[in-house]
Amino acid sequence: MPLPLEYIQIRAPSFALNPNISALIAHAELETGCGYGSEDLRNKAVALLVCHWLALQARDAGDTGVTGNIVSEKEGDLSRSFSDVSLSTNNSYLSQTSWGMELIQLQNSRIMLPYTRAIICH
Repeated sequence: MPLPLEYIQIRAPSFALNPNISALIAHAELETGCGYGSEDLRNKAVALLVCHWLALQARDAGDTGVTGNIVSEKEGDLSRSFSDVSLSTNNSYLSQTSWGMELIQLQNSRIMLPYTRAIICH
């Protein structure tokens, strides 16, 4: 079962080099619920949340590769726009990065819908 850092090293090796990676993982573990069905999926959710945070930091620093709710941004001759992504979600915070969108998909895949049981007595 991969740990969150192992997921990050595989999926986003540059993020794994962040000097605060251990603290970010610890913080994400506190914020990630336990409704993922397995420790492996929870570790993946923690890793995705950390990658989301780091991608937001990269966006704020001027790097590219972030999708989501920014519709337009202009500074001098530089301008960029991000259209809303196709996955419908009400979570505007997580939908700002591809990592957040993947976390939303993981969360949605783990939703257990209520159902009715009938007990038949003979």
